[in-house]
This record gives sequence, C-alpha cells and structure tokens, in this order.
Amino acid sequence: MAVSKSTGEKATPSRAKAKKTTKPKTSEKTKSRGAVKAKTAERKVTFACHHPDAREVCLAGVFTDWDACLMPLEKSDEGIWSITIQLLPGRYEYNFIVDGNWVHDMLCSELVPNPFGTRNSVIVVE
Repeated sequence: MAVSKSTGEKATPSRAKAKKTTKPKTSEKTKSRGAVKAKTAERKVTFACHHPDAREVCLAGVFTDWDACLMPLEKSDEGIWSITIQLLPGRYEYNFIVDGNWVHDMLCSELVPNPFGTRNSVIVVE
C-alpha cells in the first residue's frame, strides 16, 4: 500500500500522488549548451504492508535495481511495516520481501507478470 504524505490518506499504488519535496527543483528550467531542460521534483511516497508476525520486511523495485536488502521497512506496534522514499514522477514496479519471501502488495490495484512466474506491484508517481 502506498500512502500520500501530502494528505495522509491511503492511496491505490497505481494512482498514488505524492507530495513534492521542499527542494527548490520544482519547475525550474536550466540552460545546458543552448537547450532548455525542465527539472522535476521528487515526491515522497510511503510504502506499507501489514505483516504483524514478520521478523523483517524490505522493499525492492526498479528504483533499487531489485536489491532486496537496500530498503528495510520499520515496524509499528500494530504490525504495519512502512518506509517513505523519494521518487521522481513515473511508473515503478516493486515488491516486498517478507522474511526472505518475495510478495506483491496485496492492496495494489495494478499487478504485472514478471519473468519468475509471479507478479510485481505497480505504482505511478505523478
């Protein structure tokens, strides 16, 4: 499940809109060798899943080059694991790794097949 930090509301991962960071990159234009390039601001996106009995949960996706150990989630007292990261606008595939087992986001509305015969979750950051 992805949650927009701007509203605090739960959002469907494939439609999640995330808050712009406070970095002054939003809609800035810079000239590079005569070309005008627009810079895009990163958005804060929270990924969360409910696995109260898990010992370890990590997030992996195209944004981590599918590294299973790069982004460990933190567990709340209610058994909800979460992490907030910054992503540029775009479409991203991801999965959770729960105690060493790759699982898709059960609350994600868009899943796509992967080469391993399972499915990846999809989030669209706008």
